[in-house]
Amino acid sequence: MTDTFYHFKSALNALLPFTADALHVHVGLFVFIVVLAVVRNDSRRFAIAFGIVLAVCLANELLDVLYDLRAGNAVRWRNGVKDTMNTMLWPTVWAVIGAQLHRRKAAADSAKAARPGLPHLSGEPE
Repeated sequence: MTDTFYHFKSALNALLPFTADALHVHVGLFVFIVVLAVVRNDSRRFAIAFGIVLAVCLANELLDVLYDLRAGNAVRWRNGVKDTMNTMLWPTVWAVIGAQLHRRKAAADSAKAARPGLPHLSGEPE
């Protein structure tokens, strides 16, 4: 399995015009966006998307370690940390921003529901 995965990654890296580091960034963000689109009606969608990207990222790094061990190479721990940071940077930023925006919207909706008799002044239709 590790050989098949390694060959898939090598083919993907050869096919796309990105460095390996950039590929980690793009794949992490792509998976994050796809998961957000799939679970868009769940209030925890940003946390779910973050968790799935983290799971995919760690599975990738585990397969890298297993491949290195099977090939008789030294495990490249520093490279694994760098890959994890590259993959998780933007999903982390967007998960934090998304969670904050969701909390603010929920608080505003809650405040609006608590005052049903007051006129709506924000300019948005009710």
